[in-house]
Amino acid sequence: CAYLRRGDASAVSRALELVEAMRATRLPSAERSYAELLRWFGKTASFQGVLSTLQAMDASAVEAGPEALDMLASAAVKSVHFVTGAVSVDTLPNLPLPEVAFVGRSNVGKSSLVNMVVGRRAIAYTSSTPGKTQQFNFF
Repeated sequence: CAYLRRGDASAVSRALELVEAMRATRLPSAERSYAELLRWFGKTASFQGVLSTLQAMDASAVEAGPEALDMLASAAVKSVHFVTGAVSVDTLPNLPLPEVAFVGRSNVGKSSLVNMVVGRRAIAYTSSTPGKTQQFNFF
C-alpha cells in the first residue's frame, strides 16, 4: 500500500507485484492486507488491481471479512444517483448500461442491500412497513 500512497506512475504495477507475492505465500492471516490493497486499488481506479487481489485471496483461501467486503464495495461503486422509477415494464428506461436486479419477497432487506452495496445510507428508501416500494427503481 505504500507504493500506492506515493502516487508515482509505477505504483500500481509494484502493488500488483505485491499481490502476486502474497498469492504465492498463501498466508491465511493476510485478510487485512488484502482489504487495504482493495481500498487503494479502488482509490486509483485500478480494476485490474481489484481483480488480482480477489484472485489472490481466492488462491490463498482467505475469506473476505467485513472490512474487505466494505473495501470491495467502495472500490466497485464510485458514484450513484437515482435515475427514475418505473411502475410497469412499459415504463422501464432504455439504458445502454448493464443492469443488476435485487428481487425478493416483501420486507426482506432489498433496499438495505442496495444502500450497503453503494455505501450510502439512504439512496434506496427503507421502511419497516412491508410493501412500501411499489416500483422499479433505477440508480
